[in-house]
Amino acid sequence: MLNIAKIRRPLIMAIFPLRDLLGKYDIPKNPIVNETEDTPMGRIRKIFISTEYEPISKELQSLINFSSTATLVGIVVGGIIYAQGTIEKFIENNEATRFYSQLDAKRALQTNVTLQFAKGAYMFGWRLTVFCGTYEFIRMMLTAYYGKPSVLHYMIGAGIAGFLFKLSLGLKGSLVGLIFGAVLGGIGGSFILLFLKLTGMTLEDFQNIQSYWSYKRDKVFKTAVGKHLEEEYGESKLLYEENKNIQRELSKIEEKTKN
Repeated sequence: MLNIAKIRRPLIMAIFPLRDLLGKYDIPKNPIVNETEDTPMGRIRKIFISTEYEPISKELQSLINFSSTATLVGIVVGGIIYAQGTIEKFIENNEATRFYSQLDAKRALQTNVTLQFAKGAYMFGWRLTVFCGTYEFIRMMLTAYYGKPSVLHYMIGAGIAGFLFKLSLGLKGSLVGLIFGAVLGGIGGSFILLFLKLTGMTLEDFQNIQSYWSYKRDKVFKTAVGKHLEEEYGESKLLYEENKNIQRELSKIEEKTKN
């Protein structure tokens, strides 16, 4: 739950009206998590505890959301990058190609563009997902171990992710990835912590908000599925009754014909 006492900046509250969200993110208490000792290793264990109250911890939910967003961005950006210039290359490579009709040429061009987009989405999507997932996982573990977020955690997470990402280029490439990742992680972490400072919130507050949104999304999905199944059950029941009535009518007709 958000702490009202921490939010004392009217200007920031006018830009970020978070007061309207207060009290809406209460989640069921998890007795097993509450019994876990508040130590560095205890806080890490809390991340991987799953119960009926909280199947996925808010930290893991934040990791999933972050990685999913990275996947989506990677698919879109990679697809667009690889699809650029496809039309010009297709025209250059097929100047002497004979097509049966204009529609056949358009179909071949569309197939080429789709394949290039899919190739770029795959090549860039999984790389960005692995990079962002590794970065966020390391940052999450460091934050849990020390009990509070720090710019250094973002730098270490991004630096290690950059090092592993460029490992195929050798030691020099890995060191460049390490330095570049640490710089980007420091910049990103500074912006995140500055945003938390200005809004008067904590990282746990945002994780609770994400957890609540995921809970509401799952609830809406389950409600929609349940409603659809009820409708299908009603329709199936009507069809069953109609079939029964038809069978009765056919039985009566057979009995009359026999008599």
